[in-house]
Formats: sequence, C-alpha cells, structure tokens
Amino acid sequence: MKPTTLYVALALALLSSCAQNKTVTPITATSNPDSLAGKSTYVNPADGKTYTTDGEYKKYTPEDGVKTANGPVQPLNVVLLTEESKIPAIINIDKLADFIKGVDTVVIKNLTGIKESGQIILQFTLYADKKPKQTISFKGNFKSTNLNTLSQKVDQYSADTRTQKDSCIFQTVYGVNEK
Repeated sequence: MKPTTLYVALALALLSSCAQNKTVTPITATSNPDSLAGKSTYVNPADGKTYTTDGEYKKYTPEDGVKTANGPVQPLNVVLLTEESKIPAIINIDKLADFIKGVDTVVIKNLTGIKESGQIILQFTLYADKKPKQTISFKGNFKSTNLNTLSQKVDQYSADTRTQKDSCIFQTVYGVNEK
C-alpha cells in the first residue's frame, strides 16, 4: 500500500455510505467530529446540515499509528461527507490525500504562534468546474483576524484544485493549543 494511500486511510476517516437529510434518531446523533465513530447521524457544525449513514460512521487509522505534529496545532481527523464508495470516481485518492496534507501544512503554518485555544473545522466542497468552497467553524475564542487570514491562505492554496466530476465534501479538524 502506497504511503499516500495509507494517509488516506487516516485522513479519509469516519464514513460508510453517507446521505443527507434522512429522518434520524436523536440518540445516535453527534455534532462532535471526535465522537462520530459508531454513530449514524452527524449534525454538522460547519453547514448546519444533518448527515446520516445506513450503518455507522467508521474511524480509520494507519497501520503504523497516528502521528502527531510538532507544535501547538494538531490535525485531529478528517470527516467524509461524501459517500466513501463514490470518492474514487470523483477524485483520485492520492490527489485528495495530497490536498489534505497541503491544507494541514497551511493551517499549521498560519496558526502556530497564536495564543487562543480550541478547535477549528475547515469544510471543503471540491468541484469539477469551479473553485472549491470553504467554510470555517470553530470552538474557542479565536480572533477574527486570525480566522480571516487562515481562510485567505487556504483559499489561495486550494484555488486550482478540481475533481474529475461531481463534488466531494469533507472536513479537516484541528486542535490548537489544546495540550
């Protein structure tokens, strides 16, 4: 298995057959990406939509374990909001893994050195024929200037990324100064 594919196993975490806006049972719902494994419903804090699976969300980790980043900014996980089985037809898995690694680099570079703590969720919708859409949500007391700068830098990084067809929606989740 290629290293980028292994990264995808980590990065493309937490999903099996996701569909939007089905009737849900609130007992199995969560809005916390860290506690998605085993749940069937995700109330998305980034876009306010409810995503459900026919089974349960799954969490994947690489065979050699999860590696933490040096410093105060930690990539925590990736949440797929597009059906896992459809992603390879929409975008090359290695290209998606490289994109996620690049986003991690931009986030770490731009948030290292800030004093605030909490979590940041970046939600991406990648398209075949237009610039990606990005939404930021957060938990904590982050300064709007830091979030605006981060948004601009991530927009610059992602501007040329396209899918082969259709759209692919996913989130990257980061902890900042949470140690």
